[in-house]
This record gives sequence, C-alpha cells and structure tokens, in this order.
Amino acid sequence: MDAEDAWTYIRQFRDGSKVAPVHRRRMALAVRLGIIEGYPDRTLRPGRSLTRAEAAAVIYRSCLFLVEAGPNPFSPDGDGVEDVTVFSLGSLRNRNARGWDLAVLDGSGRRLKTLRPEDAPPEPPEAVVWDGTDDQGRILPAGVYYYRGWLVDRNGLEHRSVLKPVFLEEKSVRGFVHPAFVLPGETLHLSAFATGRPASVTVDFSPPVAGEVVLTRTGRGALWTADLVVPGGARPGVHRATFTARYPGTTRRAQAVFEVGAFTVTAALEPNPVPAGGEVLITAWPSLPAAECRATVNLPDGRLAVPLSRRSAPNAAETWQAGVTVPRDTPAGRYGVIVSATRTGSTARATLWLEVTEREEDLVFILVD
Repeated sequence: MDAEDAWTYIRQFRDGSKVAPVHRRRMALAVRLGIIEGYPDRTLRPGRSLTRAEAAAVIYRSCLFLVEAGPNPFSPDGDGVEDVTVFSLGSLRNRNARGWDLAVLDGSGRRLKTLRPEDAPPEPPEAVVWDGTDDQGRILPAGVYYYRGWLVDRNGLEHRSVLKPVFLEEKSVRGFVHPAFVLPGETLHLSAFATGRPASVTVDFSPPVAGEVVLTRTGRGALWTADLVVPGGARPGVHRATFTARYPGTTRRAQAVFEVGAFTVTAALEPNPVPAGGEVLITAWPSLPAAECRATVNLPDGRLAVPLSRRSAPNAAETWQAGVTVPRDTPAGRYGVIVSATRTGSTARATLWLEVTEREEDLVFILVD
C-alpha cells in the first residue's frame, strides 16, 4: 500500500489528517482489514490511548476468526501442481457459531467468489478449497485477490477475519530470437518472458547450433535474456529455439524460429584467357555486405595477393574489383585464383581458374609462298 492508497482510507475520518504521516500506512491497513473501525462520530482520535475494552475489541476482531490460504501463490492451470489453494479456518469453538461465510474479493472489495455452500452447517469447516474460479465458474486472470471470512456468534454478533491477499499466478513462457536472420560469427539475442517465478529458463536448438543456453533473469521481473555468438560451423537453414521454463514439479515451453544464413561470394575474371604481361580484372559479388574482399593468384613464382576495392555503395548486391597484371615471364598454363570475402567473423571463398597464354611477341609466324 503506497501513501496515496493509505490516505484514501484515512481521509474518510474527520480527524484523519491528525494521524502522523509515519503511521498512516499502518493505520490505513488496520482500517482496511476491519481491525480498526473508528468511533461513532467518524473519528480515529489518534492522539488518545486505547482503553482496555477498546484494546480487547481490536484483539478480538483480529483473532476470533482466522483464515489462512496455502499454497499462496497458486496457479490453477491444470498441470496438477498447485492447481488449488486451501483456506484453513480456525475459530473459537465455544462461541456456538450460528453461521459463517468466506469470500474472495477483488481490490475494490467486490465479491468474486462465495466459498460457503448454501447447505453448509453453522459451524465453519476446518478447510475450504478454491480452484481459482469466480461464481460463474470462470478461471480468474492472474493477479492479486483478497479473502475474508465472517462468523456470526450465538449472540448474533458478526466477526470478520483479517483481509489477506491471495496470489493467483499463471505459469507461462514466451520466447523471442533476434535477429530472425543471422550469419555464423554474428550474435543471436535470446529473450523470454516467464511468469510464475520459474527456477530457471533455458534454450535448446534444433538442428543444433550450440549446447543448452542458460538465460539470466533481468532484475526481479519476468524477463530472462542471453546472447549467443553463432558458431562458424552452424548449419545454414531454419532452426528452432525451444525455451523451457522450469518450475517446482512442472515445466512450460515455447518455441521461436530463426534462420542461419550462408555467406557466399561469386567472382569472375575478365579477360580469361589472358596473355602473359596482360591485365586481368577480378570482380567479386558477396551475397551480403562484406568488410573486406581479397584475391590470391597462385603463380609458379609464388602467390600474388590482391586487395579488392568496393565499387558500389554497401548493400546486398555490392561489387568489389581490382585489376592485376600477369607477370611477363609467367609460363602459359592454368592458375588458381581464390577470392575471399569477410564479414563479422564469417569468410566466404570462391575458386577460379585463370588461363595464361603466351605473349603475342613470342609467337612465331611462318609465311609460306
């Protein structure tokens, strides 16, 4: 109960403003629970000491009829674990009770469920079971509710139990994966919203991407998170992430899908064939924006490393190019060219074959008359 709620209960009394701010919440709670009713002239008289009779009345209202709920919280979701709560009723048996009542209320005091059967005997039973439904048999939504018992004694006086909260929880989990498309080496963000205070939340993948990932609760709320760097060997394609929230005696699961993409590069050599001493243009088209592109030409005298430059604005169809001159003394033949593109820990490669021919000035023409 915050200060504003406390003042709502205190201000109904003519001298409510005289209650010291430090005591207002306690006084408001006692009023709300029916332990303090005030005087007939609608005053609290906070500066006055209680007489023995008044103190006895306060104790009497607090202790004559005791009602406790357990388990509390509970979750009526049909899983066989804590589906109902049991109200334990205790009363002074020598009062010769003439009747009793027990109800579940909402925050405004509106009666939602009457738990006393119409044909109930005048003495309250030791226990009453509540399955989380209202008087129409509908399961109430998760939230905080209140319960109170009433007892009518042999003198016709009504006595109320202390108004107490009962927590109806829903055990559920929802899982999310971001981004929906990821490449090996990139980070996958996992998040789950789990209600009902699970002991742990984990994620498994099918087909496997990594081992079981344990999520961490963010603060005291229902959000659980973890980050996963997708391994380089992750299989391209659609994957299913299964989120499992573990509760005492039961579990809840949810699924989300994402795709592991394949980072590829295609390349071309032009012209091809090319004479020794000639120039060849190497062009690469990565399937996704790349951070770097390079080419390695394997020649008889060693490898020739060629950095490529981006020739278009970064986008999904970007182009990288570089020109390279084939050494004049390169023998005719076929030579391998490996073009690689790199982005965020992923490297794609393409292998081409460069056909080198003899230089034109080395060709001998024989003229026949």
